[in-house]
Amino acid sequence: MAPGHLCSGVGLRTRLRALGRCPGRPVTEREFSLSPPWPNPSRQSTFIRFEIPVAGPVSLDIFDVAGRHIRGLIDDQAMSPGAHTVEWDGRDEQGRPVAGQIYFVRVKAADVAVSRRIVMLR
Repeated sequence: MAPGHLCSGVGLRTRLRALGRCPGRPVTEREFSLSPPWPNPSRQSTFIRFEIPVAGPVSLDIFDVAGRHIRGLIDDQAMSPGAHTVEWDGRDEQGRPVAGQIYFVRVKAADVAVSRRIVMLR
């Protein structure tokens, strides 16, 4: 639900401007967004932009096509509502450059996980 829309619940209607969500209703993928990484494809680093509607813990991880965890960029860090941008430098947990292939970024917040594809060129 977009900010400013009306929510109905137990006989009341509440206009939510700040969060754009109905009280007591879980956050959905429509309210939690993960923009396409940019640049994509990339040779070195890529920027990952996401937006969360409520404050809370956020995790952001990179996986390869086989589902192996490559790197954690955010680990259950408390974040404020709004837009956030993180840069992935194209390296694994040990600091080594990753191979040129397809990877997936997964952002998890408020029990919702959203993924996007990243193509690394080497």
